[in-house]
Amino acid sequence: MPTFEPARLDTDRLRAIDEFVHSRYLEPGKLPGFSLAVGHRGKLVHRSDQGYAPNAIFRLYSMTKPVTSVALLALVEQGRIRLSDPVSDYIPSFADLRVYQDGPPSNFTTTHPQREMTVTDLLTHTSGLTYG
Repeated sequence: MPTFEPARLDTDRLRAIDEFVHSRYLEPGKLPGFSLAVGHRGKLVHRSDQGYAPNAIFRLYSMTKPVTSVALLALVEQGRIRLSDPVSDYIPSFADLRVYQDGPPSNFTTTHPQREMTVTDLLTHTSGLTYG
């Protein structure tokens, strides 16, 4: 049976996340603070708390989105997928997508989108896909 050496995490890259969030969100005042925890194989490998948010309440909803995003970004890092790729390259049924144009729910019209939906659109939640 093969043995696997544990993956090594680059601590400089983990600290770069803290620096990025601080410079892009805390300094400009877009967020009052943030907490970051990175776990790997059941162990906490990085933790950072920055800013000020007294009596903060953490609500965790829809955690499949960040987990899926991290998995997808790992594929980007490996060169297996590009953020600019059309979604239809991976989900063929999106090739002839149509979008809402106008009209009431009972009698609306659709049209072809101005451009194809990309992987970036899915990651940034700007794809136009909705619930229900």
